[in-house]
Amino acid sequence: MFLRMLFVLCLVHAPGLLAAAEKAGTQVLFDAKPLYPTQGGPGIKWAGFPGSSATLVGGVGGLLVGERWNIGVGSYSLSSELVTSQAGVPRDVGMSYGGVSLGASFYPRRLFYFNVATLVGYGQAWGISRRLGAQRDVAAFAILEPEFCWVVNFTKEVRLATSLSLRIIRGADLGNTVGMNLEGTALGFTLLYGRL
Repeated sequence: MFLRMLFVLCLVHAPGLLAAAEKAGTQVLFDAKPLYPTQGGPGIKWAGFPGSSATLVGGVGGLLVGERWNIGVGSYSLSSELVTSQAGVPRDVGMSYGGVSLGASFYPRRLFYFNVATLVGYGQAWGISRRLGAQRDVAAFAILEPEFCWVVNFTKEVRLATSLSLRIIRGADLGNTVGMNLEGTALGFTLLYGRL
């Protein structure tokens, strides 16, 4: 009975409380003009590897600082089959990486604008032979992935970024551990959401 009365009181008083909060200019988390502008969303990359290509999926998210700068995080994982041959035996390869992303946007309020960013982080790769009873070989690595993006603003909140990036990997001998070098370029698309 008490819960019903509390529910009815909340329904009766909610419009008045909302109007008072709006009149007072109360800051709220979800508002037309955000206190801290952010943007982020899912992404897909078609990545080139030595002698092969594969798909990476993941995404980015970050805080916008001023009109130009952004700082955030990003992460991608291999989502399609990547097979190499080591000593004549097929070997399945996998990879995931993520880190901090630092970037700058040029003319972000225009219909089309440019963005440059660099992801600096950590990753892990693995390889497993298709022989019966084979063990998974794992290697950790540091990654630096600079990218250049061309962005189109669909609405004030939604934009599509088309990117070209370069994976630079250090700290592990991936050729011997997993069976192939995982450095290379990628063409990506990221659907970004967030009000500038």
